[in-house]
Amino acid sequence: MAEFKGTLRKKMFAEGSKFAHLAFVLDTGERELLVRRTGASPFELDNRLEPMEGQTVVCRGTLEPPPGSYILNAETCEPAKE
Repeated sequence: MAEFKGTLRKKMFAEGSKFAHLAFVLDTGERELLVRRTGASPFELDNRLEPMEGQTVVCRGTLEPPPGSYILNAETCEPAKE
């Protein structure tokens, strides 16, 4: 399991397709990772992540293998301790 730190924010994903939806992304400064918390719907905003929007957070989980390597299957996400 890997650890990723960045700013959690909402972003439109797959815009212009029939799969378009608002999702949470983790902006690490180097790339954006689509955050999918284990057990949450991939097509609905995760209400457990909502309170952390705009904050620096640490997510632990695994990246999908290529070509989906921008998808973070997060076991946990919590505010970063600064």
